[in-house]
Amino acid sequence: MRFTLSLIFIISTFWSVLGQSACGNIGFENGNFQNWEGTYGCNDKSAGDFEVQYTNCSGLPSGQSFQQPQASQVNSLDGQQAIVSAAFNGGRDPYIPELSIQSPLGGNYVARLGDYYADGALGSMEYEIDVTEDNALLTIYYAIVLEAPNGGHVDHERPYFRLRLLDPSNNSVSCVEYLQDGTADAEGFETKTCLGGCVSSADGNRTQESDLQYRQWTAISTNLLPYVGQKVTLEFTGGDCALTGHIGYAYVDAACGVNELTFSSELFCKGADHFLSAPVGMSKYEWRLGSATGPIVGTSQNHVPT
Repeated sequence: MRFTLSLIFIISTFWSVLGQSACGNIGFENGNFQNWEGTYGCNDKSAGDFEVQYTNCSGLPSGQSFQQPQASQVNSLDGQQAIVSAAFNGGRDPYIPELSIQSPLGGNYVARLGDYYADGALGSMEYEIDVTEDNALLTIYYAIVLEAPNGGHVDHERPYFRLRLLDPSNNSVSCVEYLQDGTADAEGFETKTCLGGCVSSADGNRTQESDLQYRQWTAISTNLLPYVGQKVTLEFTGGDCALTGHIGYAYVDAACGVNELTFSSELFCKGADHFLSAPVGMSKYEWRLGSATGPIVGTSQNHVPT
């Protein structure tokens, strides 16, 4: 999604507050999965796609609802969906202390998709949004942990994480779509070396023997104004590899609000150091002078008028 602003001589000040109130419990701040729908099953290597399978799961539990009782227990270590509090495990991932589980959006809770051991399980979560002008800015944050197999797996057999926004016709919106499987040196990922074993700081009985690929919290934002008066669906899917030996999980959070600018100060004074901020997570930014066809004077999220 590209964000373009024309700078003119007189600038009206807008204050935008992202929050879950405009979209109900999209940010999990009720401390539960209220208004979310979930499924759990397995990564079926025979299917050849990135979908949760409910059959041929070799004894793994499956169902087209949230996995219970884990989904109803805050900070559960098990289950394909879990609510995680900001204070859980000191705010750090059990295997990767360099990875915070606290969302950049703030708040008291995020959701975890997938669990902390490999058994071939997958999960999904989705949330339906009734789009209005008051919630037309959707911001999604995700942080991912994937183990990268050393061969012997085709793409859909590896651990993976997928994020999608589905339009009213249930088609994927291309600018709000992200898919990553467990591949070494994936763009935006870092490596946690687990030579000799990474012992879970939340449960000393769990040890991760192979290196982990992880991505710090990353934002995607989009403008939902074209869908005002309609419903769109936010969807997360992911989990372990199909061969059951490699782990995959993610932390997710979301918020929505009015699609407006944020200013660093209520007053703009000559010579003062003020800046304008466009919504985080857009793929491209253009600040233009005078009109939408004027010269580009900035290409970052924040812009200092001169």
